[in-house]
Amino acid sequence: MSLLNLPTELVHAVANLLRNDPTSIQAFSQLTCRIFIKLVPLLYSNVDITLLHHIAETDPFPTVLSEHPGAHIRCLDIRMYNSDDKLIVHSYLLLALKTIEKYRPGGKLELFRYETFSVSLGSLLKLWDGGLRIVKLEIACPVSSTGGRKGTSAFHLLSTSSLYSLHLDFHNTSHHSDYATLAKLLSCLPRISKSLHSLDIILGDFPRMLVLDPLNRLLRDNDFTFPHLQSFGIEMRTTVNLCPFPE
Repeated sequence: MSLLNLPTELVHAVANLLRNDPTSIQAFSQLTCRIFIKLVPLLYSNVDITLLHHIAETDPFPTVLSEHPGAHIRCLDIRMYNSDDKLIVHSYLLLALKTIEKYRPGGKLELFRYETFSVSLGSLLKLWDGGLRIVKLEIACPVSSTGGRKGTSAFHLLSTSSLYSLHLDFHNTSHHSDYATLAKLLSCLPRISKSLHSLDIILGDFPRMLVLDPLNRLLRDNDFTFPHLQSFGIEMRTTVNLCPFPE
C-alpha cells in the first residue's frame, strides 16, 4: 500500500515518531505497531489463508505491540473459491475466529461473512461448538449431497440466532439420497433464525414437484414466517424441462 493512500493523521504520527528518534529500534517497532493496528480493520475484505494463519498463530503477541491484532478486527469477509485443502482452511479459520473473540473487546465480531466452495455447511458446524458469538452472520456455501444422517445434521446451524443471510447451493444432485437431504432442509426451515433477512437456495436437478409440495405445505401451515425477511429465492439449476403440468 502506498503512503499516499494512508490516512493523513497516521502519516503525521509516523513522521513525528521518526523525527524524535529515527535510529531507535523501539521507535521503529512502535511505528510498525501503529501502522498495523490502523490498517487491520481495513483488511477484512477477501481474507485469504495467509492472513487467517497470521491471526491464528500470533499468540502470544510480542509485548512491544501491547495489543493483539484480533482486538481491532470488527469484520471478516472471507471468500474462498479455490481448491485449498479443506482441513487446512477450516483449521486456520477456526483458530482465527477464536483468537479474535479472545482479544476483541466484548468478545464479539460485528460481521462474519463467509462465502466458499471449499468448506461445506456441515464443516461449519464446528465453528459454533465452542459458543462463538457473532453479531451478524452471513453464509454462502455448498450443501454436500450425501443424504442420510451425515448430510442432514448440518442443518442444525440454521437455528443460530445471529444468522442474517444464508445462501445454500446443492451440488452434484444426481442420487436419491439427495432428496432426503433436501427434505431435511425444508423440514428445518421453520426453525431458521427469525433474524434472517436473506435466504437463497440453489437446487440441482431435483424434480420440481419434490420442491414445490413441501414449500407450499409450509406456506399453507403458516410455519414459514420471518418478520425481517427481505429476499427469498429458489433457483433451479437444470437444463431439463421439469414442468409438472401437462401441456
